[in-house]
Amino acid sequence: MLIASAADCTNVMAASFAKPIPDFVAAMNLCIREIGCNNTHFTNPSGLHHPHHYTTARDLALITKRALDN
Repeated sequence: MLIASAADCTNVMAASFAKPIPDFVAAMNLCIREIGCNNTHFTNPSGLHHPHHYTTARDLALITKRALDN
């Protein structure tokens, strides 16, 4: 999901993982807690703006490290 997109790609991937999509977002939030991201909260699978979607530079570094490890 680390590609330029209008979010449709991430929604399709999320829907194939868990239906409904909010279940995928919940799994995302659980996963980031497991890698130590305590100041991030996702509200959608794409990362597009939402008032309750937030993160920190430290958490982004942890997420990026995990992505690069994969």
